[in-house]
Amino acid sequence: MLDNCLILMVKCPREGEVKRRLSISIGEENAVEIYKRSGLDILDTIRDLDLDVKIGFYPPDDRECIRSWLGDDLELIPQFGKELGEKQSLLLQEGFNLGYQKVCVMISDSPDIPGDHISSAFDRSSNADCVIGPSPDGGYYLIGFTRKGFQKEPFLNMKWSHGEVTQEMERRLDQLGVDFVEIEKWQDVDDLQDLKDLIARNPEDTGPKRTMEFLRRFEFP
Repeated sequence: MLDNCLILMVKCPREGEVKRRLSISIGEENAVEIYKRSGLDILDTIRDLDLDVKIGFYPPDDRECIRSWLGDDLELIPQFGKELGEKQSLLLQEGFNLGYQKVCVMISDSPDIPGDHISSAFDRSSNADCVIGPSPDGGYYLIGFTRKGFQKEPFLNMKWSHGEVTQEMERRLDQLGVDFVEIEKWQDVDDLQDLKDLIARNPEDTGPKRTMEFLRRFEFP
């Protein structure tokens, strides 16, 4: 077992349950297809990194849905909790319970996330208790802790889905005396403009294979 663990957070890819903002523009069926392909592309990237990978899945009683989508070679950890912060903190705690020294949780909304961004999260946590991967919209795509630095309090009663989530998390960490460092920003794919940006930064025959294969034959509204 390695010292570093990445937990990829996913939902069972069903219509109405994933990519709701995106589905408003392109329809639920297309939004689900993009979500499914994105998850597989992200796994292609992180499988090549020198760390242990787990899948944090939701809903917690739908293990077979995840296996039929992502395969059965990675350990599945159910997501518990009522809101995102509680889910993230419980997944992080489970990683430490399994014996890891550094644990990061990452969302599955960035199909072209570079592997070196993820590696950087573990490298830079050698000099800080917490590492955050911010998104341009004010949220974050990754957060991680060292075993000695982990605290659940910053995640409690957090308001999500607004433009100052990362700022608020960092304020809370600072109040608790938790040293943190930011890694490189990367853009999530939450809405139609994000989808167009994804295509723009991945010219033909580049980028996440499965996702781009679908998008290059897709007719945008």
